Amino acid sequence: MLVDCFTRVRFQLEYLETPPTERLTAPLLRMCMRRADAKPMRRLGPQLTAASR
Repeated sequence: MLVDCFTRVRFQLEYLETPPTERLTAPLLRMCMRRADAKPMRRLGPQLTAASR
């Protein structure tokens, strides 16, 4: 649940037409992006928690 003063932002990436080579590499790319995003999110979590208090 979000407090009234916060905004939830969500992104969705959609491919309308994907070449076969990109379809094969998509799971690997998602894994790499998930790892790359995890570290900044871990750093951001405590800051958001502290800011909400």
